[in-house]
Amino acid sequence: MVRTRYINELENLKNEIILYSATVEKMLMDMKVIIEEASDGSDLADKLSMIETKDEEIRGFSRDIETLCLKIMSTQQPVAKDLRFVSSTLNIIRNIEKIGGHVIEIAGLLKFTNALENFTEEILDMCLSTKKMLKSAIDAFITGDLEESYKVIASDDKIDDLFSHIMNEVATKIGEKKEDALRLIDIIQIAKYFERIGDNAEAIADWSVFSITAKHYE
Repeated sequence: MVRTRYINELENLKNEIILYSATVEKMLMDMKVIIEEASDGSDLADKLSMIETKDEEIRGFSRDIETLCLKIMSTQQPVAKDLRFVSSTLNIIRNIEKIGGHVIEIAGLLKFTNALENFTEEILDMCLSTKKMLKSAIDAFITGDLEESYKVIASDDKIDDLFSHIMNEVATKIGEKKEDALRLIDIIQIAKYFERIGDNAEAIADWSVFSITAKHYE
């Protein structure tokens, strides 16, 4: 009976992580649509505001999952791999919350940057790539897939390369003084938030590695 309750609590924890991640993945997919529509000058205020209202929801997920983890640790006293899974979850939910926060911050910036113009393709690529990283990292963590965890860690290089490309292009345009510098600075900040999203997805994959092997990725 006790063992059955323990197994059920671990399964419930996994389900809550999946739901939490799916909520933030949906925010990234909504952001994809917004970025696509931004290129034709559509009024995006309502859609951006909807993303900004997600703040309390994602914080609530973090609090609930943290409470569940602490309950499992205090009442079930997990050991070995199960303990690593629960302790890794406590770190992973912070990464997911940060990702959600960065998406909200991007929404705030897009209210003042009406068009991404020459950078739409790169920003859209960063959005889709980070969403894929997050999903793959969570899937790897839930299923204990070490190889997939390593792939997610390696894929962050693409995000870094895209960010560097945008930085170089923006620096050139600012130097040429052909575009509004403030708008270009907003684009840098948007790209930076996506880079941070990639870093947090990479961190989730690293905690997945730790959960499986008891060692962090080197």
